[in-house]
Amino acid sequence: MDSNDPTENERSDEAEIRAFLVRESSRRTRQRPTDADVVAMIRGQRTRHLPAQTMAGLLAAVLTVAFAVVVALLVMRPSGGIGSGPSPSSSERPLKLPTVGVGQPCPVSTTSEPGDGQTALLGDGPVRLRLPNAAGSAFFEDAPGGRWKGMDVLWTATPAFTGKALVRGARLDGPGELGFGDPVEPMHELEIDSATKPAISIDGRSVVARTAIRLKVAGCYGIQIDTGERSSIVVFEAKPIEEAFARLERSLQLPNPGRSTCPATSTTGSVPFIHVALGTGPIYLAGGSSVSLANSAQSDGDRLIKQVWIADPREPGPILIRGDRIDAPGDVRFDGGSEPTHELRLPILSYESTSNQPPGWRIFNSYLGVSSPGCYAMQVDTLSSSRWLVFEVTP
Repeated sequence: MDSNDPTENERSDEAEIRAFLVRESSRRTRQRPTDADVVAMIRGQRTRHLPAQTMAGLLAAVLTVAFAVVVALLVMRPSGGIGSGPSPSSSERPLKLPTVGVGQPCPVSTTSEPGDGQTALLGDGPVRLRLPNAAGSAFFEDAPGGRWKGMDVLWTATPAFTGKALVRGARLDGPGELGFGDPVEPMHELEIDSATKPAISIDGRSVVARTAIRLKVAGCYGIQIDTGERSSIVVFEAKPIEEAFARLERSLQLPNPGRSTCPATSTTGSVPFIHVALGTGPIYLAGGSSVSLANSAQSDGDRLIKQVWIADPREPGPILIRGDRIDAPGDVRFDGGSEPTHELRLPILSYESTSNQPPGWRIFNSYLGVSSPGCYAMQVDTLSSSRWLVFEVTP
């Protein structure tokens, strides 16, 4: 049955209302004025001459019809689901963000993590967000083409969420603006419509938008997410991405092969837009065959190998990558060129993409420089953990 079809109770109520109107119309017919009397009254020509009984009948008839219309609207009004209908306006839901004095600690929101390996989200309503954060600190980076910094955000919702959500925010501990979207002229309000959500989900939640938060300075910020049923408050402390990379400078602890063969990391076919990649996620490495990287090119004594680093939606970044040869002495450098580095820093926002790449997935192209073939290991440090990828470089 169509969800818009009236139920048995609704049809019964409608029939009762119609019968009531018929009875009232018949009862009032004897008292109500003629059409000519009504026209004359409106024109102001016979108002003084209408008898009191006629005036009372006219008023009663008008009130009866008005009452019936109101009752009919109440009975026939469709019921809504979670968050159904238009998003609340700014006037209907004023901002109710906490107040934070200068020098006071930022009352950051805790993340909701369903379990090991699941996506860390902020918020407690039907719409929640995933952004690069750790222990209440959320990290931003420069955005090319604008004065506003950027935080790459995935907005998620429960599968039952329908309708729209209104998102607004402000800095809490001092002067500073907060916006959404464009780095040149960001929006002051973000409206999220569940009807436009792509067909992708993360840990059982639908991705309803991917829109960046924009700000200019570090500080304590709050956002309010209004849906049809409630308001949700999220507070975070915004810090530059350089502080995130400082946290990622952990000691390098590469695996020891302990045998003659290279203990290459297992491969996976779960990356939707690449046939095979090394790793089990949320960070993957592609660029060669199932267990090795090949097709190197000579450059200044090094073998340069093109690599594709992939992050799935569970990992928002940033990412620090370092490595070495583990079966013999050997050096590793990244990015080639005249000034190769011993570490690779992958930012939050990727400007590279490929076909069939779903929202929330990120890819980064880079070059690995090695002096000779052999067994190599990479340590991948993120805000949530450290992982290792082992592969063999072949001639």
